[in-house]
This record gives sequence, structure tokens and C-alpha cells, in this order.
Amino acid sequence: MIAKQSHPPLVILAGGRSRRMGIPKGLMEVIVGEYWLQTQIRLWACGGGLRALIVFGYRYQEYLSALPEIAGAVDAPVFLNGIEVVAAINRNPRWGPFSSLLRAYQWLREHDSSRGAFILPVDVPCPRGEVLDRLAAALLPGIDAAIPCREGKGGHPVLLSRGFLRDLSVVRPTHPDARLDRQIAAQPRERVCRLEVSDPRVGLDIDTREELREARLLLAAELSRDSFL
Repeated sequence: MIAKQSHPPLVILAGGRSRRMGIPKGLMEVIVGEYWLQTQIRLWACGGGLRALIVFGYRYQEYLSALPEIAGAVDAPVFLNGIEVVAAINRNPRWGPFSSLLRAYQWLREHDSSRGAFILPVDVPCPRGEVLDRLAAALLPGIDAAIPCREGKGGHPVLLSRGFLRDLSVVRPTHPDARLDRQIAAQPRERVCRLEVSDPRVGLDIDTREELREARLLLAAELSRDSFL
């Protein structure tokens, strides 16, 4: 696949305990015969992405055991579905997703010079390419965050500018406001771009078995019309 454009890298946050699902969310099967994390990488590749960074935390050993091709990405980049995949481990996942975001910035600061990064929780499907294109086009100078919205409700992935990521890196993960939504809410309104989109993937959060069934139905219908399968 030839990417439509060079997007900023995608950061997949996969550091949670996944108590309700019982298994790491990236190891669910939404598409039969494929781990969800593998599906996410394919969705990203189909959307025009070129690089993905996966941040593990809790249960990272289960991920690396189930996905040996990604286990190698902890030491050096690997290429999957035509994109470069790297992995990092958050050794302090008890501080929540924000600590994984900080771990991602550490890696990006040292290895990537892009103008920003897409931030995607592992349990939210990567959207269609046109959503990624619009978000990338919206990240103009003076914009800290570009957020896809559906029916007025914010979704994912959120595209953060490099400068905003740098600002976030000084927030202690133990601070009460060490949450991405609170940090974005604290920014001046003119520095946050909210884009209304039609793609239902941006608002789908797979937290329960019922939501997993919903995701299977949605993606089966959506992806049957794509060149994904």
C-alpha cells in the first residue's frame, strides 16, 4: 500500500489492566483470526500512516508472548503491513494512561522529529483515512490539539502538536490534573480545533463484551466496503 501522505506517527496506548475484559484489549479478536492490536496496525496503514509507536504497561509480557513480531519492536523498529512499528514499555503504569503518554513523548523526543503525534487508546478503532487527513490538515501553527467529534462528542485519535506534547511532559503523572482531557480543556479555545466527522469509529470505546459485539458488527460492515480485507 502506498500512503496518501506522511502523517505524524500514531501512538497506541496499550498499558491498562483491562479488568473488565479479562484479557489485554489488544489481544481481543474483533476481526476473527487476528489480534486487535494487529487490526489496529492494519487500519493505521490503510489510513495512510507510516509509523506507529505502541506503549505497553500492565500485562506487557502477555502482549510480547502473543505477538512475537511486535516483541522485536521493543529493541528496534520492525515493519508490519508496510509501516514502521516500534514499542516502548511504561514501567509505572499504575499512574494511568497519562504516564504512558509521557513515556511515548520520551521516545518521540529522541527518535522522531514530526510536528506532532496521533494519540489513540488501544480500545478505540483507528478511523478512516479521511479523518486522519482532516486532523493533520487542522494542526496549523498555533493549534495544540485537533480532535475528531461525532454528533458533538469528542473522540479519538487526538492529534497533539509537538509543542503541546513538550508542555505535557513537565506535568507530574501523580498530579490530579495528569489527564489528557483536563490538559486540553485548560488550553485557550482558539488553540484546540474540534472537527465534526461522520466516521463512527472515532466514538467507539471497547470496554465491555457488549461494546466488543458492537465493534464487530460495525467493523464487519465498514471494512467490507474498504480495501482492508
